[in-house]
Amino acid sequence: MRSRILNAVLATVLLVALLLGIPLAYTAFLFVEDTARRDLQNRLERMADEIIAQEGTDGFVVGGLDTSSLRLLVPTDGRAVVVYPTPENVAARLDIGTPVLEASIVESLSMGTSGSLLIEVPSESMRSLQQQVLAAVSLLLVAGCPVVAGAAMRMGRA
Repeated sequence: MRSRILNAVLATVLLVALLLGIPLAYTAFLFVEDTARRDLQNRLERMADEIIAQEGTDGFVVGGLDTSSLRLLVPTDGRAVVVYPTPENVAARLDIGTPVLEASIVESLSMGTSGSLLIEVPSESMRSLQQQVLAAVSLLLVAGCPVVAGAAMRMGRA
C-alpha cells in the first residue's frame, strides 16, 4: 500500500514539475531574447534622436554626419548601418562598426521616407545566456523533485 502511495506522490511531483517547468523554461528562453532585442531597439531610438538633432530645418544633414556619439551606441562586436538624407544624396549610407559574419540578431528602425537605421550583433552571447538560463531552470526542477518527494515520504511516515 505504501509503495502505491509513494509511486502516486512521485508521479504527481514529476507531472507538476513538467507542467510548471516547461513553460517556465520557455518563458525564460524568450525573456532573454526579448531583453537583447529591446536593448538594440533602445540603442536605435537614441541613434535616431541624435540624427534628428543634426538635421537642419529642411530635413537634411548638412556637412556630414557627426558619428562620435553614434559610435558609442554601437556594441563593440556589432555594426550599425545609417541611411540619412543629405542635400546631395537623399539616402547617404554610413557603416559604423565591424561587419558581423556569423549568425546575428538584427533590429531596424525606419526614420520616415529617407532615413533608416539597422543594427546587428552576433547572437552567440545571447544564445549562451539562453542555455545558461535553461540549465538553471532544469537544475531547479531536478533539485526540487527529490525535496518534495522526500517531504511527502516523511509526512507519510509520521
